Amino acid sequence: MDGSTNMVVTSTHTSPDPAGLRWWSGADSGRTVVNVALITGAGSGIGAETARLLHARGWSVALCGRRPDLIKALAAELDGLAVPADVGDPAAVRDVLAAVDDRYGRLDGLVLNAGVVRSSRVARPDDDSWTQTMRTNLDGALHVARESLPRLERQGGALVSVASVAARVTRVGGAAYSASKAGLVMLTATIAHEYGARGVRANVVCPGWIRTEMADASMDAVAARRQISREQAYALATSLVPQRRPGEPGEVAEAIAWLLSPAASYVTRGGADGRRRTQRGRPGHRPAGQSIVDARTGPGSCTCCPWRGRSRRRRCGPGPWSPGRRRPRWPAASADC
Repeated sequence: MDGSTNMVVTSTHTSPDPAGLRWWSGADSGRTVVNVALITGAGSGIGAETARLLHARGWSVALCGRRPDLIKALAAELDGLAVPADVGDPAAVRDVLAAVDDRYGRLDGLVLNAGVVRSSRVARPDDDSWTQTMRTNLDGALHVARESLPRLERQGGALVSVASVAARVTRVGGAAYSASKAGLVMLTATIAHEYGARGVRANVVCPGWIRTEMADASMDAVAARRQISREQAYALATSLVPQRRPGEPGEVAEAIAWLLSPAASYVTRGGADGRRRTQRGRPGHRPAGQSIVDARTGPGSCTCCPWRGRSRRRRCGPGPWSPGRRRPRWPAASADC
């Protein structure tokens, strides 16, 4: 593809490579198909790093966000398309997809990354915080997915939603954010079921603490309350993470790019999970840690005792205690619990 033109040229591979892995690894320099990805929330953080990574791997990128200056500057850097829009507005979303059609004529990948964080307590509801959070994090994702899916179906494309560990592990004041991210996880799973047979894959990533503008703002709030620095706040927040540090946007971008790639051609309704796992049924037990891609044995495994990684059903008791049931005898916690 000539870098001086916006035309996308398609052709058929002559060499046997049904999964397209030679192209993804960079070994197939003769490939002329240029995949197109739309990324929402692309102005900074995970969205911007995902755009840069995909561009480096040969994708054309369309960038959507509410801050025109940021996405226009990034689009100029990546020779991409910038379409400022609020994903919570269905009419604006239709305009975004129309612009992608006009520029590229196809859509192969979608990254649902737009999101906001608003504190919202159940007992003291702030209707504006709840409404704005749901409008962007969940309704906006639905609007973009709904408009994009027919285009993804034509190309046999893929969708990746950026949720959060907050979808499964919440906190005081996290009602709106956690509910919106949990909804996004299930929305993505539903898309995977409804469109899997049509050739569209849908996956979700659930990062923990990642150095982004939103995370920095949260750490600054913690630092102000505790009279410590931002770095000390990050160290406190990630004290149970095996690496003892927050993740970088580029590390999440790698997971997203892989899920969009042909290398993940048999992966759908799954993805990268950064949640903190706990030993169920043990009151007050602290979580064992988190990672960007959690490949351990599953929700029922024991991750915080000397039998880490083995089946909890076999070694650590039958599960949560209930009346009329003998309490399991828990082993002593390890030093890093």
